[in-house]
Amino acid sequence: MRYVFLEGEQDSIAARLMELYTLPAQIFKIPVPEGHINVKMRLLSDQENLDVAKSADSSGPLSRIIIQRKQILARAIQGIEDGFIEMPANLKQDIRDRTGREVTDIEEKVWVLERCQPAILQALMECYEEMINDQASQVAELKKKFEESQAATPPETT
Repeated sequence: MRYVFLEGEQDSIAARLMELYTLPAQIFKIPVPEGHINVKMRLLSDQENLDVAKSADSSGPLSRIIIQRKQILARAIQGIEDGFIEMPANLKQDIRDRTGREVTDIEEKVWVLERCQPAILQALMECYEEMINDQASQVAELKKKFEESQAATPPETT
């Protein structure tokens, strides 16, 4: 998160707060018939989670789960095998011609994810959930250490 702040602001409380408990992107090995593929993934921010919820808000319960899964993965996946997830150039051009705007990275990733088999999406989602559990575990461990250090320190008297 420090890249958001100017050099003199990188040690500010805001920068440190934004960085608190942030896990770096991780690379997961997804098994495929030929071996595995490497998928680089990161956790979403609260704003991104809100965007996911908004995108699925008008759907029914079953379709909401499917939409949310694709929207989460579209934001979380940073690359596969050191490459970006892109739709075919002719399709991007067609959309550009019809709408007069560029296709967003999220739209491209969702388009590709919509064409994936459910088992692949589930494997990717399990990687994302592993990251969530890892972060929760790290926070719990820090909390435990803090509580232990507070119990070992005699209370201050004034």
